[in-house]
Amino acid sequence: MKKIGCVLSIALFGFLNFKLSMITIIVILSLILVKLQKERHALSCLMSTQTENYKSVLKHHIKTPVLAQIRALELLLKGNYGKLNKRQTEMIEMTLKSCRHSYKIIHGQLYS
Repeated sequence: MKKIGCVLSIALFGFLNFKLSMITIIVILSLILVKLQKERHALSCLMSTQTENYKSVLKHHIKTPVLAQIRALELLLKGNYGKLNKRQTEMIEMTLKSCRHSYKIIHGQLYS
């Protein structure tokens, strides 16, 4: 960005002091515009990559463990690890409901 500012200053200085033609100034400004557009595109690509990396980290570190909790709680409720009393069943059902809610929020953020 500093280089572009310098080039722009030189172009204006040349126009004012050396009577460069308007065509020369337009060419210089066009080159600056092309450079700025390329930089903008590069930044846009970088932001897109960073967003995908962020989503990937979220998916691995948050979504995957919550899904594992849901599956484990479902197995407990099915009785795969022994019979549960009424109070245990209620607690696991409440926890499962909370985990499913968290999963929906996370999933919505990752795929919106």
